[in-house]
Amino acid sequence: MSEDTSEERDEESSGDRPDPGELTVYAVQKAATEPLRAGGWVHHFSLQTRIILFGAVLIVVPLAVTAILVEKRWSGALRAEVEHKGIANARILAAFSNAGLSSSDGARLLEAAQMIRTDPGVLFVLILDSGRKQVVWAGPTSAPASGMIDVPADVGGSASEPVPIEMEYRETETAPAQRVLCVTVPVLEPGRSGGARIGTVRVGYSLQSVRDATRKARLAELVIAEIAVALAILGGLLLARQVTTPIRNLVAATIRAAKGDLHTRIKIQSAGEIGELARNFNFMVEQVLQNQKKIEELNRNLEKKVKTRTLELENSNQALKRAFQELKQAESQMILSEKMASLGQLVAGVAHEINTPTSAINAAADNIRQSVAGIGEQMQVIAQLQLEPEAEARLHDLLRKTTKLVSEGKKASLETLRQKCRSLEDLFEDAGVGEQRELAFALARLDLAEDTARLLAVLPPSVIPAVVPILNDVATTSTCVMDIHYSVEAIMRMVKALKAYSHLDLSEMTEVNVHDGIETTLIILQNQLKYGVEIERDYGEVPATRGNPSELNQIWTNILLNAIQAQRGKGRIAIETSYAKGWISVKFTDNGPGIPPNILGRIFDPFFTTKEQGEGTGLGLSICQQLVRRNRGKINVSSRPGHTCFEILLPVADGGRV
Repeated sequence: MSEDTSEERDEESSGDRPDPGELTVYAVQKAATEPLRAGGWVHHFSLQTRIILFGAVLIVVPLAVTAILVEKRWSGALRAEVEHKGIANARILAAFSNAGLSSSDGARLLEAAQMIRTDPGVLFVLILDSGRKQVVWAGPTSAPASGMIDVPADVGGSASEPVPIEMEYRETETAPAQRVLCVTVPVLEPGRSGGARIGTVRVGYSLQSVRDATRKARLAELVIAEIAVALAILGGLLLARQVTTPIRNLVAATIRAAKGDLHTRIKIQSAGEIGELARNFNFMVEQVLQNQKKIEELNRNLEKKVKTRTLELENSNQALKRAFQELKQAESQMILSEKMASLGQLVAGVAHEINTPTSAINAAADNIRQSVAGIGEQMQVIAQLQLEPEAEARLHDLLRKTTKLVSEGKKASLETLRQKCRSLEDLFEDAGVGEQRELAFALARLDLAEDTARLLAVLPPSVIPAVVPILNDVATTSTCVMDIHYSVEAIMRMVKALKAYSHLDLSEMTEVNVHDGIETTLIILQNQLKYGVEIERDYGEVPATRGNPSELNQIWTNILLNAIQAQRGKGRIAIETSYAKGWISVKFTDNGPGIPPNILGRIFDPFFTTKEQGEGTGLGLSICQQLVRRNRGKINVSSRPGHTCFEILLPVADGGRV
């Protein structure tokens, strides 16, 4: 079912949506033709075949059981009859042999044996004396086999009951064995009841007649079974046709109806369940046809009503448009008035918040003007030096790279900048031009430490003092452009934060390194920090958090600005980061005058400020609180005279590691 749904979605997305009627036909055909998998191998056959199989099984199984029972009883009855005749003849022979054994009259005994052997079923007759020696033998061979003389253990002493034993008999040693029923009867001394045994008679009856009769009965049973199976198959075939033909007709009619032919009907030819099903199908199709006609009529009436309502709505829409335009104009006037009123209250504070990056831009612009003024003359000096081709190529390559902003590439960490800066200072000092700290820092910020090292390696020592000024001016110009870029971003973030105070934009969330954001903020605020505010860093090993980098930078900026302004440009700010139990802690601690306890609970209220007029708007900490919450964090503050600490707690990014 899920596959059909996914196929329909794919067809809808490609613009070729299937006809619902076709899907219905497919479902009907599939239900009518596919076997039920859950029912086992039997359901792989057609209904007609299953009916025939079930009918044959219902007849053959009872017939087979009956045949087995009848055959068993029949063979048992025949064997009992043979056993009964054998016992009777053996007793008769024992009675006739009584006098002959007593008088040792062999002729009389032979006559008695020949009389018994006249029975067609008797195979042999054997008379033994009391010493188990043969007296008379009447059989198909001249002498009995040695095993015929042995008397069973049951016959001895005064026993008088006959003992029937089924055994194998061979006329010759090479002749095939045949099963015989050997009946042994003792001959007792005449005239005495329970007298001593004077001899033994043994009569052997052939069981071949029993086997022949059993074989004939089995053959007759097989013939009857074949006839019964044929009749079962024929009856099942007729029954299956009576069942499957109406079902096929019903399936065909269902498919036609699914294709849209609602005038199709099934001819009812039976009064049973299938006939009832056909009547219900005809009734259902008739109801569907009637409902379709009603729907078509309702659609026609609906179209008329829609046209009438559409015309009325168009007229109403025109009136609503005019009213909306008037309302929009009034709303615009009201919004403009509100903006002007708010702007009058915030303009002084916003000017101070924007003044810092603006001052940085002005300072950078002055530095650029001073640097650009001497670049032309210094380039002429470089041209007159007549450098080697490799040195000239590396110098031009370095000057070209300095024109690229650091923001266009990957920013290096502060520790990396320090290492590169120290390395460049050593190179310049070894070249005899002093440490050149400002130039080294500028080149490190521009990620040109390695290029500078390669350039100094190929320049003659006498040329390096002439090259350093041009490098200083170009690097200063590029870093100033970079500072302008950062300052403009700071102004944009501040304006965006103020504008979006009541409705903050939803920006992309990504993994953020808090140390990088803090260092970027410190660089942006370096013009305010370098006049007496000391920064102490105590960074721990913390994982990344998931947040909005711009919003987090705005948080660091606002808190640092508050700390700087609280200390009037002189003091110390300690920045400490740590990680514990899934939370990143960032603490900003300053040694300013502190926040009075009576206003500590109001510092996050919008427009609340303790600064002089024009120094703040009262939105900085309020915006900080909202931005921290948007980044799923917490902000805490504690203060006493000479100590104020703002702690920001941020959750660790999913899967973040220290």
